[in-house]
Amino acid sequence: MKWQTSIRRIKEIQEEIAQLGELSKARKQELWERIRLDWNYHSNAMEGNTLTLSETKILLTHGIHAGNKYGRHYEEMKLHHEVLNMLQAIVREERPITQHLIRGLHAEMMGEKYEIDAQDPQGNPVKVAGRPGEYKKTQNFVQRGAERYTYAAVEDVEPRMQSLIAWLQEEEEKGERHPIELACRFHLEFVTIHPFDDGNGRMGRILMNLILMRMGLAPAIILREEKEQYLRRLIIAQDGGALEPLLDFVAESCLAAMEFRLKAYRGESLERPDDWEKRLLLLREGPKLPTLEKNAERVYESYYKSILPLFERLKDKLKQNFAPFFYDGKDTHYIDETEVSLSSLDLDFGFNRNKIKEDRDIMDMTGMHNSGVSSAGLHIQFISLMEDRTKSLEITIKAFFHGYSYRVVISSPQIEETTLLDKRYAEEITAEEQATIISTIGSSLAKQLEALLKKKGNEDRI
Repeated sequence: MKWQTSIRRIKEIQEEIAQLGELSKARKQELWERIRLDWNYHSNAMEGNTLTLSETKILLTHGIHAGNKYGRHYEEMKLHHEVLNMLQAIVREERPITQHLIRGLHAEMMGEKYEIDAQDPQGNPVKVAGRPGEYKKTQNFVQRGAERYTYAAVEDVEPRMQSLIAWLQEEEEKGERHPIELACRFHLEFVTIHPFDDGNGRMGRILMNLILMRMGLAPAIILREEKEQYLRRLIIAQDGGALEPLLDFVAESCLAAMEFRLKAYRGESLERPDDWEKRLLLLREGPKLPTLEKNAERVYESYYKSILPLFERLKDKLKQNFAPFFYDGKDTHYIDETEVSLSSLDLDFGFNRNKIKEDRDIMDMTGMHNSGVSSAGLHIQFISLMEDRTKSLEITIKAFFHGYSYRVVISSPQIEETTLLDKRYAEEITAEEQATIISTIGSSLAKQLEALLKKKGNEDRI
């Protein structure tokens, strides 16, 4: 069987890698970034995402929307990218694959909200809200030409997923099946159950590769160009035919990834034969030179339409979630490092906003109409942890106004300055992008709060 031949070659590669020693941190990062780019692009493209490879690279590297595609496609790519980053921690911490983990990954991948295509009682197409991290509530199916293939019934999802997880854990303990066979069989059953309203294909490939990564193998990235071949073999297995064609395919994909990993360990270039063409494509499809240069009005418009609404929404969200843990708090607003009084945060846990006239008057007062303004910032601090009044929590978010674009960054005493978004003038921050930024900041603060409470608990036990 071809898949067993691939496995023998993979074993040889593993043995050679074991003799070559550890990779440097920089080399590991280079390898992972390349894998991540290909995985993000190809897995999403297979599900209809319209971003090109160059647009994907520019988005994930620089946070720039280089094309003019449907906004959800950019959001899908960023969310998928973050899930792939989470996989490294899952593997490192040796966390088991559970239903809770799967639902959590799905929630991260789908974001705060999304829509799915459905039908009303009369059979008319409608859009309905999806449920991130929740199993489907309505039946799903796929049309195969004139035939309709129906996935697992709604009432069967929970027991079948429970059975699938139990099978996986049992097989991992036995250690009798090769990881590729284990991952392939799991993938087949998962996509046959189709437990979620949407995102099952991407989630199935993520879980398949998580199994491989947990067992020391490289993720098997299925290329967009191989979609028909992959689906054809998957359908054969779903319809009760042989599993071997799908096994052969997954094993070949994993072998290609392992060959690529070996190049990194040998110190060889990680460029592929067609990379020169892709570099030219990046130049051709990449963002054109900006036509909107910084001036007073553009700085003002970017601040008034994008930055200030983001700051206000962020304050509301952080107050709602973190204020109950603290006695006091405050926010400080800056324009070019000079404190301005746009609102007060007396923290009677209401984040009282004392607006100083209309927003446009405030902008005039702060000098934002001056094109020399280079930054605006918001510093939020929660003071006196309920468990220990000496502890506090804080975060700073800033917008920097450059020659042709504005950039949003965050920093705190615990994290280095990190860029979250880069936008050209006249390009507004969308509601989805606001939600992503707030989620990133909220997650960072939540981890810091957990660390403070854990440290306090440890001190109490001493």
